[in-house]
Amino acid sequence: MIRLKDIAKAGGVSVMTVSKVMRDAPDISAATKGRIRHLAEEMGYVPDVTARGLRNRKTRLLGLVISAATNPIYARVMMAIEERLDLVCFGETGIGNNTSAAALCHALYGGSAADWTGPGTGVSGAALTRKT
Repeated sequence: MIRLKDIAKAGGVSVMTVSKVMRDAPDISAATKGRIRHLAEEMGYVPDVTARGLRNRKTRLLGLVISAATNPIYARVMMAIEERLDLVCFGETGIGNNTSAAALCHALYGGSAADWTGPGTGVSGAALTRKT
């Protein structure tokens, strides 16, 4: 597993600089950001969501409390919720700039709500995609 420390050593910068690049801090130059991001991608860096959750005190997990997971009805409900979240946040049809759906995707998958977009309107059966 590649850590920020490994990227910093390979890039000849501090761990703080790598951290700021990954957070897109404004005080790091565009050239340094590009170089460090390219290096991180080359090295196969994947952010540790558990560590990020501890640091930010946000896990971006959705909890569901049910009485028995063995009940087939609850299994269907859980599957429907998961499918709906995937559809709303990552589907292909697009829902445009629906603020509540964008906020949901932001809460669950990160970035800012403005990072999520799509061509349509409303949440029914449509999806948001992450801007690049």
